Amino acid sequence: MRGQENEAGTDLARVKFEPDDIEVFVPKGTTIAKAAFAAGCGVEMPCGGMGTCGKCRVHAVGKLSELDSSEKRLLSAEALAEGMRLACRAKIEGDAVVEVPVASRSIVQKILSGGITRDVHVAPAVQKIYVELPKPTLADERGEFERLAAGLMMYDIEAQIGVPMARDLPKILRAADYKVTAVVSEDWVIAVEPGNTARHNYGVAFDIGSTTIAGYLIDVNTGHELEVASVMNPQMAYGDDLVSRINFAMTEPRGLGMLRDSLLDALNRVVRQLVENQGVDQNSVYEVTIVGNTCMTHIFLGLDITTLGVSPYVPTMCGQMTLRGEEAGLEVNSGARVHVLPNVAGFVGSDLVGVVLSVLREDDKRTRLAVDVGTNGEMALQHNGRLYACSAAAGPAFEGARITYGMRGSVGAID
Repeated sequence: MRGQENEAGTDLARVKFEPDDIEVFVPKGTTIAKAAFAAGCGVEMPCGGMGTCGKCRVHAVGKLSELDSSEKRLLSAEALAEGMRLACRAKIEGDAVVEVPVASRSIVQKILSGGITRDVHVAPAVQKIYVELPKPTLADERGEFERLAAGLMMYDIEAQIGVPMARDLPKILRAADYKVTAVVSEDWVIAVEPGNTARHNYGVAFDIGSTTIAGYLIDVNTGHELEVASVMNPQMAYGDDLVSRINFAMTEPRGLGMLRDSLLDALNRVVRQLVENQGVDQNSVYEVTIVGNTCMTHIFLGLDITTLGVSPYVPTMCGQMTLRGEEAGLEVNSGARVHVLPNVAGFVGSDLVGVVLSVLREDDKRTRLAVDVGTNGEMALQHNGRLYACSAAAGPAFEGARITYGMRGSVGAID
């Protein structure tokens, strides 16, 4: 079951998707299409979910809403007799089983994941240093860590180590004949590997949007972007916009946990796609940087988001947070450093901070406006040495949410 525990409240329904063998809990009244997104097996909807094309056909049994006018018009009597429903119109009213035919499977959304870049000086926070250490003798009875620390001191690193890494250190050193590569972040030894693996040093950068999630695999040694992957945010099953998701977290006992579980599942799917496409070991990802609007980063960290839903809309915290890969729940090196960039205030989040760091320069005297258009839109104005920022809901206009005409940026949309 995809990250959900069977502790759902009475307002939630269990939906099983076949042949994927995936189960999710969604609020009663959720369309099959949204439940499918939450399960990671989205349904193609060329009409944008307006119930006009009839392409999102699925087989469904269980507690479902009554047939609506679109289903009666677009589905034949034979199809209805076989249990066929339109995913965009049929709603989950209780436990159900859904089979998504191949013909109805969602085509990958056309998500913009690249743009204009500028040159930057590469100064990796994570270094990999190969050392050949003297073996212990009766004349040299230093501890295993002190032995490693002395080798790293030659590179001006005052090494420190945590208990989890210290527990494994003796076994690693002896198995590798004391020829190892130390992975160091700000003097902390986060991993020790047999042999010389200094060339394999990777990081992942995430932009967590309300509607889409983009991930970038980076060669930390060179700063080169190696791979890009993106997915739709499965939290859409719990609400199109941030207010809906905050309300879900406030009213559902496990609401926040369910939002976080679905987000982590999507992030880890992106990680797997990135490393598999490049033939990279997930354990060679030692650094992760995350940006997103205030609500998304709070959900990732498991922080209370209810205060964002009521005036004066204050977050739990605005500052930067760094945690270990294992603690974050990401499928990267367990000791990897996961950095969540700081938020500004309200719904002006770290995604705008990322935009400012990328495109605005402190020494630029021009008046410049940076706009991050998404479900949660944000702007930053640079003028007379100061920065001014604000946010506004832009989803209905630009992301295809609840629009009357048009569709999402998918196959078939006009570029």
